[in-house]
Amino acid sequence: MPINLHHKRPTIGFLTSSVWDDYATPLWHGVIDAAQALEVNLIVFPGSDLGSPEANGQENIVYEIAGTDNVDGLVVSGGVMSSFIGVEA
Repeated sequence: MPINLHHKRPTIGFLTSSVWDDYATPLWHGVIDAAQALEVNLIVFPGSDLGSPEANGQENIVYEIAGTDNVDGLVVSGGVMSSFIGVEA
């Protein structure tokens, strides 16, 4: 896909609780591959599981950073992030 020089290159954010475990690493690599193939910028926002009893809450502040001022769209790894809160949240 050629880059259109008249428009800025889109930036996609990826919200996830991890990029280092057995599930998240292949997912993260797939997101990287897709971003490269589509010629978009990619910002990862790695936090922690929402509602995890082991989390201190500080690592999830990163989820509040993603917004319209720095990304054009989001990919959310909801299954990974919602292990402790359920899909209803």
